[in-house]
Amino acid sequence: RHLQPVAESVEALRALIARHAVVLVAVGDGMGSELAQRAVSDAIRGTSALFTVVSEAGASAYSACALADAELATVGIGERGAVSLARRVLDPLAEFVKVPPSALGVGMYQKDLKEADLTEALHAAVEDSVAEVGVDANSASAALLAVVPGLSARLAALIRARVEGEGPLRSRAELLGIKGIGPKTYENCAGFLRISGARAAGGSLAVLPDEPLDATRVHPEAYATARAELRAVGADVRALASGQPLSAKHAAQLRARAKAKGAEEIALAELLCDPLLTGDPRRLLAEPPALLARALCIDELTAGLRLGATVRNVTPFGAFCDVGAGTDGLLHVTQLRGREDVLHVGARMLVRVLAVDLARRHISLGLDDGGSNGGGGG
Repeated sequence: RHLQPVAESVEALRALIARHAVVLVAVGDGMGSELAQRAVSDAIRGTSALFTVVSEAGASAYSACALADAELATVGIGERGAVSLARRVLDPLAEFVKVPPSALGVGMYQKDLKEADLTEALHAAVEDSVAEVGVDANSASAALLAVVPGLSARLAALIRARVEGEGPLRSRAELLGIKGIGPKTYENCAGFLRISGARAAGGSLAVLPDEPLDATRVHPEAYATARAELRAVGADVRALASGQPLSAKHAAQLRARAKAKGAEEIALAELLCDPLLTGDPRRLLAEPPALLARALCIDELTAGLRLGATVRNVTPFGAFCDVGAGTDGLLHVTQLRGREDVLHVGARMLVRVLAVDLARRHISLGLDDGGSNGGGGG
């Protein structure tokens, strides 16, 4: 049978959760995760707190690197990993860019590649992700700014120093006042750096940026066209800056006008119509993590049980999926029925338990195309 958490540890954890009004606990998916999940599950019982399982890939490598020394100088190496796990729940992209590419665990054949080639490919993938959603210039770390297309680590550090030393940037144009950022660099990076307004204590925008379109991914060179198109359909540019998406009517009108003009206008219309590019972009990169109220035990699983699953690793013969039982189940490639496209790390899906081997702690899974989620407590 499964191990039981130490009662004293559960009580200590429960006291910490109560003292700090904790609403969410991040549990790493490495060695001992099953027991840790069970301990957290016991500790939050009877509260409104939840927990989620987070990838530990590269956490130890980050803990011992120079960047962690600078960010968490007074925190022990062991505790730095915990800080990194918690940050990965809040903003995965901003945290994973700090991890050396070779420590990410990106596939079973990773060690067969030259490290230089792997680093170059992973850096390009990160740049593409950042370019897809952009970053908030005032809140992004120097590590995240450094992978913005058009910026270097030196320029990223200068932007961070400007924000920390003189306060938030009020417009993209203020980037030109930072030493080292000339017209050409500004032209290359401006469209990827959003300038959001100042927020009040409750999270609502208290002050809009000087130029409302600075809060979007529209490049400054296209501002005049963007304003003209928004005026033509009667949309308020200030609403975009405050994170309010265009109405369905205005979006449809913008897209119709763009379709009649050309490719550049279509691309501009999509930037104006996509609400995630004016607000929180994280959902573009990955689904939110599964939030759980209790941990399952492998001996609770029975054939036919429907569960929500998150893909943790992909192999040529299938995918290993976290179903909240502390042991990953195998979704064999023969169970995919032509739906191999769903297999990528982080993908969420409904699965059905096919078989459980308690002696070997093996869980066999199949895709489930209907029915309700039968477990996980989320």
